[in-house]
Amino acid sequence: MANVGDKRERDVDDKDSDSDSDEEIDYDTIVYTSYSRKPTDEELNEYYRLAYSSKGFLVPVIGGTIHGGIEPYDFTDESDKQCVTDLAKQAMQFYNEKNNASFEFDHIVRVNSQVVAGYVFYITFIGCSAGNNATQTFYGKVWKKFYDLGTIVKFCETDLECIS
Repeated sequence: MANVGDKRERDVDDKDSDSDSDEEIDYDTIVYTSYSRKPTDEELNEYYRLAYSSKGFLVPVIGGTIHGGIEPYDFTDESDKQCVTDLAKQAMQFYNEKNNASFEFDHIVRVNSQVVAGYVFYITFIGCSAGNNATQTFYGKVWKKFYDLGTIVKFCETDLECIS
């Protein structure tokens, strides 16, 4: 009976020896681009302090990337803005259903995002009460899955202290 190692050897031996995969790569012709710089310790400390104390809704721009971190979201085109607006409206609907309220979405104040099997959006937005037009700030966390597999509103609250 053949073992896994034998199978691997057969797979390797079965490859066509005249294939282009044996060509040498000239690494001197590859251009490496650094899109960001490494944040300083002070910047990292301030980032984590603000990110944790604000539950992800207020993070500083530090001029570098923190892989897996929460970063301010830049709208690159109108479709991005429409997508986030739709997510904020879903969060508003979630809040209204949970609290038997009737607020209506008004406008976005700030958006932060984190890449995690899609995007988690931390959306700060303003809603208006349908009855008296009183405005209220809302904090919604919405996960938009990759490949248009849907969205999940994690929460939507009016007070960051209520968010665990």
